[in-house]
Amino acid sequence: MARGYYYFEADFPVRMEDQDGTTLGSGRAQAGSDWMTEDWVPFTGSLEFAPPKSETGYLVFERANPSGLPENARSYRLPVRFQPR
Repeated sequence: MARGYYYFEADFPVRMEDQDGTTLGSGRAQAGSDWMTEDWVPFTGSLEFAPPKSETGYLVFERANPSGLPENARSYRLPVRFQPR
């Protein structure tokens, strides 16, 4: 779930990074219910990404920022551990 203000037109950007911050893949999360709220909104999405060279990384949820203004930019980095190949 993400707060409604993370969405614009019912979606927001998501990306996978390795431990150094290199983007491995990106996509969009889609709202699962009414997104025009400040409450929590469920989302769905899938993400394909290149095999990482590191054991850890981050799943990054970015606030949709159609204005492009830096003061409106927000993100949440969720630490992840990749399965060994």
